Amino acid sequence: MDSSLFHISDFIRQLIETTQSIIKFDIFVVDENLCRIVGTGKYEKYEGLTLPKGGTTAYVLATGKPLILNNPKEHEICKSCPVTKLCFEENSIIYPIIKHGKTIGVISIGAFDDKMKERQHRMEKELILFLKNIANFISSKLVEKENSERIKTILNTVNEGLIVTDNKGKIILYNNIMEKIFYTVIKQDLYIGDIIPIPNISDMIDEKKVYDNVELNLGNNFDQKRLYVTVKPIQGENDNSEILFSFRDQKEMGSIAYKLLGDNCHLNFNLDSIVGVSDSIKKAKGDAVIAAKSDFNVLIRGESGTGKEIFARAVHNNSNRNKNSFIAINCAAIPENLLESELFGYEDGAFTGAKKGGKPGKFELANNGTIFLDEIGDLALHLQPKLLRVIECGEIERVGGTKPIKLNVRVIAATNRNLEKMIEDGEFREDLYYRLNVMPLDIPPLRNRIEDISVLVKYFISVYNGKYGKNIKDVSEEAKKTFLMYNWPGNVRELQNAIEYSVNVEKSDIIQYESVSTKIKNQFENGKQMWKNKNIKEIEIDTIRRLLIEYGDDMEGKRKIAEDMGISLTTLYRRLKQL
Repeated sequence: MDSSLFHISDFIRQLIETTQSIIKFDIFVVDENLCRIVGTGKYEKYEGLTLPKGGTTAYVLATGKPLILNNPKEHEICKSCPVTKLCFEENSIIYPIIKHGKTIGVISIGAFDDKMKERQHRMEKELILFLKNIANFISSKLVEKENSERIKTILNTVNEGLIVTDNKGKIILYNNIMEKIFYTVIKQDLYIGDIIPIPNISDMIDEKKVYDNVELNLGNNFDQKRLYVTVKPIQGENDNSEILFSFRDQKEMGSIAYKLLGDNCHLNFNLDSIVGVSDSIKKAKGDAVIAAKSDFNVLIRGESGTGKEIFARAVHNNSNRNKNSFIAINCAAIPENLLESELFGYEDGAFTGAKKGGKPGKFELANNGTIFLDEIGDLALHLQPKLLRVIECGEIERVGGTKPIKLNVRVIAATNRNLEKMIEDGEFREDLYYRLNVMPLDIPPLRNRIEDISVLVKYFISVYNGKYGKNIKDVSEEAKKTFLMYNWPGNVRELQNAIEYSVNVEKSDIIQYESVSTKIKNQFENGKQMWKNKNIKEIEIDTIRRLLIEYGDDMEGKRKIAEDMGISLTTLYRRLKQL
């Protein structure tokens, strides 16, 4: 029988993979059945195996007490373990996962050589605290999931659309009718205003007042839809409040989600608003959450069009600096001879044409906030030492100035270039690279997260329905195949443009193949015979078959397939069972 932890294994995997990238120790999690449900590094290949009942993990599971093993094979408990001779750990820290006073699992980290063992000894107190916090996080997530499922069962008995949010509008619960009403995918943790086009929704959330039967008109003059929204605050414990939104008496409705995307929507972008369901985008969002909660520098890597600035703004908006400025500058867009004064400012008379009285640079404008240095790989080599000095010393000098100016600025940089190769070629300073790359954040290309394409298509349809007064409900099967087969060199930005075009030219309420842009159709036609008469699921299975031939069906090959498709190994194994 599957354990409770097994049902949140995707969440646990994302959590421990992110943690492993920070602490640099491999981690595994065992459930109450002693089944290793998730592991990183050396532990990954043992996922699904059951540990012996006489071992140290079983001891922690039975006692609910943490255990530190400095020399595992010499420990008293290990002497009775049937697999002691097979144990490869030189050092281990094992911590219980406890829910409502009952131990429901174990989380453990291991060291496999003397160097790792020495580092684990040195960091022992910090690692124990780390494991404690992760165990508590897993436990609280499980409690939250169980409570949500119980309440959602109740919500689904109600014959109207219901959404419950926290006091900031983040979705906690919703019932199944909501997705049928709005023809969109609704997810927990998204901001309700990014899903439902309710006028003045931010005021409704902030004021925490009751609104009864607010009329919501959707569509256009030729196809008007109407429903009524009731908003009720729910006061909880410890001053925590939630908000209940109910939608009733609805007729057929379209969407005016374009109102959600005003010209300045990106200014208030948050992590909850980033659309995607693939494991790779979840991993990127998980890393961004960690980055937002810290204050170290971040280097965002990703191809053009993947949304690097959106992630940068989201990290800032979710950080402690969100009350202060976010200043963005593109290092490739400004002429090299002007970039220094743009970054650091200049004094009166610094050069011909200088503004009287001088001018502050982007770093000064970002003081106590965040500066986003886009296309950092294009920063001129002679400016790199000056940027390094700002990061290391926390001060700048204006062009033409002699007095240092103290600043407190967080740096988030982004690039689509291979900085490591640039370092080898002498085009980028290695010391600057390390100061920027404290927290790496990789944004996957769209072609590697095929699961997100359908979700993004639906999202952009809702956006452009409003802009063009349309009521597009879906895309045809052939159009879906076309979007899924295209390799999207321009990533999400290109997909957004493609959907805008299709919504604009489509005459029916379903985007047909004929309404897809010629460039995308041409690529589809080249491979059409291979995919003819297949549905989306069959296309995915064929993709797996093709990649098995390319990479092989051993463990390393499967890892590469999962990485290419933007899914976890667990998800891949589920797909393989369908072959």
